[in-house]
Amino acid sequence: MADFAKPIFNGRTYDNPSSFTNWSGLPNLMDILRWKFREPDYSKLPSAEELDTTLPVQTAKFNLESQLSATWLGHATVFVHLDGVNFITDPVWASRASPFRLFGPRRYRPPPCQINDLPQLNFAVISHNHYDHFDSMAVRLISKQFTDMEWFVPMGMKQWFDKYLDTTNPVTEMTWGDKVIREYNGQTFEIWCVPAQHWSQRLAFDRNKALWCGFAIIGPNHRFYYTG
Repeated sequence: MADFAKPIFNGRTYDNPSSFTNWSGLPNLMDILRWKFREPDYSKLPSAEELDTTLPVQTAKFNLESQLSATWLGHATVFVHLDGVNFITDPVWASRASPFRLFGPRRYRPPPCQINDLPQLNFAVISHNHYDHFDSMAVRLISKQFTDMEWFVPMGMKQWFDKYLDTTNPVTEMTWGDKVIREYNGQTFEIWCVPAQHWSQRLAFDRNKALWCGFAIIGPNHRFYYTG
C-alpha cells in the first residue's frame, strides 16, 4: 500500500502538506469580504410550505438486511450498515451550525429521524470539529443511548470527549495513515484514518489545533470511504 500524505504539525497546530498543490491557505479578511460581496442573494429562499412540497422530508428507513446500505440523514451525516455492523458519520442534529442557538447558518430541512430512532451503533467517525460536522449535543445523546459504541476522531479532538462526555464510551484518536482493527460479531474490520484537505476551528483562538481527516472502513466483504 502506498504511503499516506502526512499533515504538518509544529507542536501546536496542523496544516495541509505542500504536496496538496491546490491548497493556497485560509482566506484573509479581504478574501472574505470579496466573497461575501460576490455571493448570490439567498434572501429569497423558498418558504417552509414550499419546501414541504418541493423538498419533503421522508422518514428514514434503515436497511439492515442488505450487506451494504447507506441512509443519508442530512449534510455529512450518514448511517451505514456494512457486513453486519452499524456506524454513523459526523452526526449532526442541531438546527444551526453555530455555537449560538439564535445565530449562524441554520438548516432548512429537519433531520429525517430522531437520535432515538437510530438502530444499534457499533461506532461513529468524526472528520473534523466544524459545527456542521461536530454537534456536541448529538454526540452526548448518542453516547448515552449506545454506551458501548466507540468514537474515532482526528488528533486533537479526544480532549473534548475526555472533558465533556459523561459516559464511558471508548474514544480513539487517529492521524493520517493510522489503522485500527476491531472485531464485531466475530468478524474483523479495519478503520483507516485517511488524508483530507481542509482546516479546523471551533472557537476564536483554536484554529487548526485539531486535525481533520477522512475514513475508510474495510469489512470482510465490503468497503466504505468517507471523505469528511
